[in-house]
Amino acid sequence: MEWSGSTIPLAAVVAAVVVVVTWVSKKANEWWYLPSPSAIPPGCKLPPGSLGWPVIGDMLSFVGLFRRDPEAYFRKAFLSRYKGENKGIYKAHLFGVPCIITCSAEMNKFVLGPQAEGTAFTAGWPSPNLLGADCMGIVEGVQHKRMRKLLAEAISQPSALKKALLRLEKRFTSTLAEWAEEKNINLRAKLKDVTFDDICDAFFSKSSDPLVKKMASFTQGLIGGLRAYPINIPGFSYHKALQCRKSLTDIMFSIIEHRRRAGSKAEEDDFLDVLVKTQDEQGNYLTNSEITDNIIASLLAGHESTSYTILWTMVLLAKNPLVWSKLRNEHLLLQSQTDGIWSGDFKQTPYTNLVLNEVLRLLNVSPFVFRTVEQEGVNYQGYYFPKGWKVVAWLRASHMNPTYFVDPHNFNPDRFLAQPPRSGQYMPFGYGPRVCPGNMLALLSSRLFIHILVTKYKWKLVNPNAKVTYLPHPKPIDGGDIVFEPL
Repeated sequence: MEWSGSTIPLAAVVAAVVVVVTWVSKKANEWWYLPSPSAIPPGCKLPPGSLGWPVIGDMLSFVGLFRRDPEAYFRKAFLSRYKGENKGIYKAHLFGVPCIITCSAEMNKFVLGPQAEGTAFTAGWPSPNLLGADCMGIVEGVQHKRMRKLLAEAISQPSALKKALLRLEKRFTSTLAEWAEEKNINLRAKLKDVTFDDICDAFFSKSSDPLVKKMASFTQGLIGGLRAYPINIPGFSYHKALQCRKSLTDIMFSIIEHRRRAGSKAEEDDFLDVLVKTQDEQGNYLTNSEITDNIIASLLAGHESTSYTILWTMVLLAKNPLVWSKLRNEHLLLQSQTDGIWSGDFKQTPYTNLVLNEVLRLLNVSPFVFRTVEQEGVNYQGYYFPKGWKVVAWLRASHMNPTYFVDPHNFNPDRFLAQPPRSGQYMPFGYGPRVCPGNMLALLSSRLFIHILVTKYKWKLVNPNAKVTYLPHPKPIDGGDIVFEPL
């Protein structure tokens, strides 16, 4: 090729083509998704940020950075690029959709609070098929209020809750005794099985049998697709998750039908007994689909939150012997005051509450939640939320904000005693009308496990300096290898 008597090198032509293609590709998502300037209300603007590459957006960068450091994505994608505009709100293209990311306590309260529920914002998981159409995290309006009321009443039903805790006490006692015999334990492997068995036992009186093992395997496959790019092609995590979801649904329908045929009992033995008998104000029973979708959601959220909470409690206690000693003394006192009948009386463990609060702050099992922009013209402090976009309310951002929590990377349970966080700064289970309804059961289970643990056993980490991986949930890279012994 010649130009003005000189030959342009082929390499230069290729480089120019690459530059042009790259620029066009980087602009393609913006041309496709960004609203026209006339659609943005006067005085408003879109948050800073980029929509990344066509189709994949910024997902590869997000996964690569988040895996080893949840804050690294923000530092690279936003904080280092938009130093002049750092208000804690950005735009990006993640999980296959354009989205607004909110990071401050005030913005997250705006997005998740009751004033915006069902109007400005609705439920917004990128892959609702994995959760189920009747899951409380998906349904809206009157159906959501009805579902939340019925499920909350069922899970807090006194007789079923008491029996669940008594079964948990026996299981935790025998499990920890087995650990002491084995001595060398991998916490992630053990707790994953223990907590899944426990929640299956609490909901439908099944544990440690082949059916539960199948369900555990399907649940892990389903979890693997929740934060994956939604590609329904064999070989991809999302496709596998859909298959696992179908298998879990078939199993749950079979269990529920068997329970319905068995007829009503005088007293509830588990939460499924309560659910199949639960009626709303019009006398309508929960359908098989409603029960199934919400039990599967509990399997996903309940056992994961409990297992990771206990895992990190044990890891952090091993690294902080003074906290362990103080926690142990509290539970020894509780045991002596109640003559062994202590499983339901946790109001006498204020320091345990501080420890669990700090564990959940430092290592969010759910670092963010999703919403969908439902209305036109939604804005907050001059930032515009385009209708149909997803909102990623980044809960972890507040937890790691040094303005709210001094030295946020340091494990310090006493921080909650010295300065309790204000509303919206601490959201381990979400916020507003969609806060996790099973959080009380998860916390009770964790407290019960801790009681047996610290009164009877000691442990040490094999690798106290193990690095942490954060996908799909935070855990030591070795899973938490410990040496476990009786006191």
